[in-house]
Amino acid sequence: NILRSNGYAAQRIYVIYADGVGRDTAMPVHYRATPESISTVFNLLSRTMSDNDTLYIMLNDHGSPNALCLWHVNMSNTDFARQVNKVRPRCTIIQMKQCYSGSFIAPLTAVGRIIMSSCAADQLSWSHSSLQFGEFTYWYFAALTGSKPDGSGNVNADSNGNGKISILESYNFARSNDKAPETPHFEDSAVPPAVAGPIPSGHDGYLSRDLYLTGWPGVASK
Repeated sequence: NILRSNGYAAQRIYVIYADGVGRDTAMPVHYRATPESISTVFNLLSRTMSDNDTLYIMLNDHGSPNALCLWHVNMSNTDFARQVNKVRPRCTIIQMKQCYSGSFIAPLTAVGRIIMSSCAADQLSWSHSSLQFGEFTYWYFAALTGSKPDGSGNVNADSNGNGKISILESYNFARSNDKAPETPHFEDSAVPPAVAGPIPSGHDGYLSRDLYLTGWPGVASK
């Protein structure tokens, strides 16, 4: 719903989930959560995306050290990065909720990529008290939409007062409100290491300062 409200066409959103069947009819599911499905989707994206597009990737739920937990199988961070490397849009935004998600940053680091993890490479990620979201994800979604996902109130992450919420603002807001024993990380400079504190810092944050969920102004979303 957040993607669709920001101009992503429903037919260009691909949901890879569990055994391929949603818990209810609210969320369409297109593929089983397997390495083969991930390969299928990135092959499709490689044929349909241009170098003027924006790609948004969200990894949710479970992870193990250096791997993403799929449907009864794991996919390593390097294998996942190889799939992402099939596509070279102008901008790729990657948001990761899973445990040990920080281990994905180094393999995914590339020019034009903005990468966020809810925790460090050696940490678990934690659920929000609502038990419906990860702690970092809860506050990140709140920043993007201006409303807490559980309906408990509104927020304002617009730190520069321009009436729009950038990826930098969303990350900083989520990081500062994340009270779980986890350390979110951020990378957008293609120069390691990732940053664990507020951005901009070092090389990171400058690419995302004027970047929005729809990409940079004039860049299509896919």
